[in-house]
Amino acid sequence: MATQLRELLRSREFVFKHPQLAARLIERAGQANIQGLADVLKSLESLRFRFWKPSLVQVARKAREVRAK
Repeated sequence: MATQLRELLRSREFVFKHPQLAARLIERAGQANIQGLADVLKSLESLRFRFWKPSLVQVARKAREVRAK
């Protein structure tokens, strides 16, 4: 499961087309304490600068929250 999740979140196309779903997947990964996502979550944190698309900023916030745990 972690491998599939990593591949989905690594895909910028998926995250840009489905930011709400990506944020929910990140939240679920944090709840399930899935290991090995730190590099993917760190790359998603750069989306915090996409202020013209609040849903992508939410993805960045979720990634930061989960990575900080």
